[in-house]
Amino acid sequence: MKECYKLYLDVQVINKYNRGEKVLISDYFKFDKKTCKYVGNSNSYRNSKDVIAKFGRSLVDSSIDSNYFTNNINLLYRFPKLSLSRDKLSLYQEKTNFKISRDKEKSDICVVSNAFLESQLENDWSIEIKDKNLILGFLNKGLEVQPDDHELINHINWINSISDDAVFLTRKSYGWRDDKAAGPIVDFLHNVHDKLINGNSTYVYYFSDPETYDWLHNNNHKLIMDSDLNKLCTEDSHTLKQEDWESINSLLQSSDVDNVSVGMTLMANCNIEESGTVLALLFAFQSDKMKQSKVWTQVNFKGLKKQFREFLDIHPSNWGYAYNSIIEKLSEQKLLTLWASRYVAEKLFKNVLVANFGVGTEHCAFSIDVDSLKLIDKYEETLVETQEETFEEVL
Repeated sequence: MKECYKLYLDVQVINKYNRGEKVLISDYFKFDKKTCKYVGNSNSYRNSKDVIAKFGRSLVDSSIDSNYFTNNINLLYRFPKLSLSRDKLSLYQEKTNFKISRDKEKSDICVVSNAFLESQLENDWSIEIKDKNLILGFLNKGLEVQPDDHELINHINWINSISDDAVFLTRKSYGWRDDKAAGPIVDFLHNVHDKLINGNSTYVYYFSDPETYDWLHNNNHKLIMDSDLNKLCTEDSHTLKQEDWESINSLLQSSDVDNVSVGMTLMANCNIEESGTVLALLFAFQSDKMKQSKVWTQVNFKGLKKQFREFLDIHPSNWGYAYNSIIEKLSEQKLLTLWASRYVAEKLFKNVLVANFGVGTEHCAFSIDVDSLKLIDKYEETLVETQEETFEEVL
């Protein structure tokens, strides 16, 4: 992975020069020479999860299966911030015969998560300069303009010593800049500013602790994502389908707390990865009802809550925003099916348009029904097909 460094261009140096103060060109180039490890970039902070997920997938071996566990794994290490059911892991531990270790070096496999990787990453809104020779050219030119600037020589020697594919995360200071003054130094600085800061800024993600990155990269042969391990732990469990949704949803709406507990237990013991859409909708629409059951605080259910935490406490009632949020989150997590989109649309129509405005009733002056609610292209493009429904059948 590429090294990256930070470069801050201080335009206030130009203003100091214009006030008659003595300045050095090297004062304009403020380098943070701490080595970081470049991960990726995104035009929007909202896409940060995609960058992290892509990086996580590049680290781990997704082909590890239960046979591999049985034949090769004796010790398993867990990194922090995992969405992993202890109960299910314990059952899987008995099935494949491994032990939990506190030493990642001695372990045969180590479990990581996107949440852990996110906790290790930092980001800067900056312009990426991927050609160190571009910066070297300006520094050498600056030395011609100001030969007595010895710090420029230090900068040049340092850049020559780092890897050729290093990335510089470049920003400039904000504020007023006097462009009226002239002279070789200020003309040079204006030229640097106009040539280096001419790209588009993005959110750039990197490891500020290169040792952590190097360990992950050097040991990627024994890394597994928590989501992949969850699949293995529940591969023999029941996958929740639409008919299961109806029965569990009914249990969760019951006035009998025991029925609510039964529904939550069915959720906790299912094949989590293959039941994602059903579980997400149950949490989105019924998490308030779940809180009355003691199962809510049990270890096995806590892991499930953690995995679907973005769907908790959405409170879809008579405001349209909550339903938009559910569709958005389902889409982001690749859980948006045609069935789920139509269910959310029906709830939106009934709870918002009919309840608030009488839409679809005899008192409404407009002819609108639930079929009028269509996903916009942005979300329709992210629909996923399931074994229960094909696009052709539903359409």
